Amino acid sequence: MHLEKTAGGMTSSIQGRWPKIILGALLAVVLGCTGYWMLFTTFVQNDDEGTVLLSVRGFCAGHALYTDVFSQYGPLFYAWYRLWHEATGLVFDNESGRWLTLAYWLIAAGVCGGMAWRLTQRWLPTVATVILSFAALQEIIREPFHPGGILVAITAVGAAIGLGALLRGANRTFAVTGAVVGTAMALMKINVGVFFLIAVGSWMALHAGGRKWGRAALVLTALGTVAIPLVLMTAYLHEAWARDFVLVFAASGLAVLVTLHRSGRPTEFTWRDWMWSVIAAAVVTASMVVFCVTLGTSIAHVWDGVVTAPLRHPTVNLLAIRWRPGAVALAMLSLVTALVQLAPAARRATVIAGLRLLGGLLVLVQLTGLVFAKPYHAVFEFAPALAWLMATPLTTAGESDPAARGRSWLGWCAIWGILQAYPVGGSQMAWGSFLFVPLLVVGSYDAMCLLLQGTHWPRLAMPVAGGLLLAIAVAQWQLGSDALLTYLDREPLGLPGARSLRLSGAQTSAFRILARNITTHGGLLYGAPGLFSFNIWTQKPTPTNVNVGGWGKILSDAQKAEILTRLQQDKSCLVIGRIENGIFYNIDDFLSNFRLAFYVGDYTLWTHKDATILPLGTVRLEKTADGRAFFVIVADPTKCSIAELQIRDVERHAVAWKTGVPKETGWRITPVDLQARAIGETRSETGPFLLPDYSLIQVEISPAMKGIDLNQAEIALIDTKGAAVGAYRFDKLPGRSEFVPR
Repeated sequence: MHLEKTAGGMTSSIQGRWPKIILGALLAVVLGCTGYWMLFTTFVQNDDEGTVLLSVRGFCAGHALYTDVFSQYGPLFYAWYRLWHEATGLVFDNESGRWLTLAYWLIAAGVCGGMAWRLTQRWLPTVATVILSFAALQEIIREPFHPGGILVAITAVGAAIGLGALLRGANRTFAVTGAVVGTAMALMKINVGVFFLIAVGSWMALHAGGRKWGRAALVLTALGTVAIPLVLMTAYLHEAWARDFVLVFAASGLAVLVTLHRSGRPTEFTWRDWMWSVIAAAVVTASMVVFCVTLGTSIAHVWDGVVTAPLRHPTVNLLAIRWRPGAVALAMLSLVTALVQLAPAARRATVIAGLRLLGGLLVLVQLTGLVFAKPYHAVFEFAPALAWLMATPLTTAGESDPAARGRSWLGWCAIWGILQAYPVGGSQMAWGSFLFVPLLVVGSYDAMCLLLQGTHWPRLAMPVAGGLLLAIAVAQWQLGSDALLTYLDREPLGLPGARSLRLSGAQTSAFRILARNITTHGGLLYGAPGLFSFNIWTQKPTPTNVNVGGWGKILSDAQKAEILTRLQQDKSCLVIGRIENGIFYNIDDFLSNFRLAFYVGDYTLWTHKDATILPLGTVRLEKTADGRAFFVIVADPTKCSIAELQIRDVERHAVAWKTGVPKETGWRITPVDLQARAIGETRSETGPFLLPDYSLIQVEISPAMKGIDLNQAEIALIDTKGAAVGAYRFDKLPGRSEFVPR
């Protein structure tokens, strides 16, 4: 059921090819710019991005996957990027990885919009779906180049191909492409692919065979909908969050299953369709095994990398989901309503339409970002309970409508997708639930059309249409304006492989200082935990190709021992660390042979215990016996005369305190080498001066400086023309200054 005109007289369909092309291009530009600003202003401290980048670079350099290159992901992910590298020479770094992630993001949102168009043939739900799907996937910026990025694009394409095949009645196309897409996804990240294959296989089972087989398939599918999450999360069922997950999934899945059963579809899929789907999956799998073996990976390592290692993942890495109040209750109520459907037949369509609008818009409006900090949580937690409402036909005649079948497929596919949020309920919550967005938009739009065309609640339907348009505008405005202002407010990082990134001032200054010291002093470089982007930025190798975010339970004792041996053998090796709650990451006491060189922001740099380095770009605070305080700046050689010192905010560079070179006492200058040894006599400068060597500059602090938070500040040396010669961060190394981790 569709509208030719909205209440305001605005045509809801776009006639002709060029208007559609122009609208599509405009959306692509707006969303592309928004995505670029968001992606290039974000860097997450755990740096999973760097870990994945380094593994792909290692594989592209010729190292055997799983045998030499450690990875927690499937071989097809690496084959895809190896193909890119061989065909184009593309080098994978933080910039190219973000561009690829942006492309996947736009593809996923665009394909979701395409599904909305196929189901409605109207521009309003299409545009709404594109923008709101884009908003629902915004968490993708926190893990650029992660397999989740390409998988959301493949998931959307796979769902869309299945939808198109069902609308055309092309059953074999559905079976074969579903098997190919699901297998390809499993060979990138096994849980995502397996859940997609379950959705495809169970759909085929429910729509195959006679009445007797249909009942058996229904019972088996219902049992699987309950049993699979129970088995999957059995280790954590003693925890409330896991039990809530099982209840939400099972209740929502069974409610959609009730809708599928009531649709009463005739026999569709034959044994030949099953045979071709199995053959297709086998061909994809065999091709990837041959590819890996040809490049030096044994079949045993392929099995371990694709199947065995992921099965260990729940015991290694866990991030529990914090369910919002009402999510479980809504799912249970949804199942009861789907089973009973108490409304009289005459009013059934009106009641369902009203519930669709109420539930759909309450979820979709949260994608504006005005209600909760993480709007995708609303889609993940509440949309599954609404899936059956969006899928069920609004009229008896609608049961034979292909669009109703398409909505049912979309809801069924989306339901199974949410299971990928176990065991790590972070970005996976967004990646696993974004398919609900086209379902919610299309379902709400069809409900609005029914209410507008009939005599039921016409006054309610009109503000709902306006509310949907407002939600679309606000969602994009929130994302775009905030991202643009953040982008314009920052400066480029300027490091190799990440020159265009515009990060916070604290990150930018700390990363530049760390990269400078690593480039100047380091041989091997290892991150603790992770932080492998620094290996890309500084071109320093890791001890081995076994690189993970935090080794903990992930690496074997032999793998850890090999890394430690390499680090101990190279006296120029460096270890970069990230501080969490004032704690140094030191699993298995692997830092016992290292000492802390300096501590800037939330990051530390460690050298071999027998090595000493000059901590370039740092400032330490020292006090004398008589109570006077001094800054000691590790300054670089200069070509301009230094005339002033400023203490400024690290984010916006607002000056909090400044002092010129005093003519009476001056500043004390000691030239040093890169091992922090004095190479000349200490001298006093009483006016603008040059620094021909690395030097320690001692500046007495005025009592007027009290109250300034030096942890959020940096020192800038200013030349005679007022330009900054260099910027330095405070070294919080215990024993060197008064700033120690709490």
